[in-house]
Amino acid sequence: MNETIAIIKKFEKSTKTLSANISIRQKVAGVTDFVNQDCHIEYQKPGYLKMNFKGLYPYTVIVSNGEVHTTIENEEDIRPLSPDENIFEHFLGIGYFKDIKKYNMRFRTEGDLYILKGEMPIKYLFSMQKDVIANAYKTIFMEIWLNPITGKIEKSHVKSFGGRDITYTYREQWINKKEKKKKRRQKDVSQKNENKL
Repeated sequence: MNETIAIIKKFEKSTKTLSANISIRQKVAGVTDFVNQDCHIEYQKPGYLKMNFKGLYPYTVIVSNGEVHTTIENEEDIRPLSPDENIFEHFLGIGYFKDIKKYNMRFRTEGDLYILKGEMPIKYLFSMQKDVIANAYKTIFMEIWLNPITGKIEKSHVKSFGGRDITYTYREQWINKKEKKKKRRQKDVSQKNENKL
């Protein structure tokens, strides 16, 4: 379990840019049915994220400068990023249980994948009832499917105290793509200079 958490932490720390195509299944508070959508994401460290949701209800979410911008057709909603929200955990489903002592943790394997599951016990849920609005974005359940060989997240399932229930399936992902291209160009230039000498 500790190895899995360490890999997830390394993933978050080392990821400077992330592009991915994701399948998302989500349900928001007050709604009984789940909605399935495809989503393309573009992330840039330290705090920029753009999510383009396609399907029956297309919309765009942009997180930047501590604000969350949601655009549906020609209407835009802007709200401040909650202190409990983290781009990786709350928007991409990739968290490493920062307050791990508050969760009942379980670990298992499924084929080649490591699966980490954390669920907040009832005693903490009762205490959070005192301020439902303030605690709405806090994660009360998270399950992550990790490929230990590639260090990539394959799938995740997250539930928040406010009633949001979302599953992310990462179909394709490109990590630090621009940086790799830049390093490759620098290497090619260096080789050309050496050949000239």
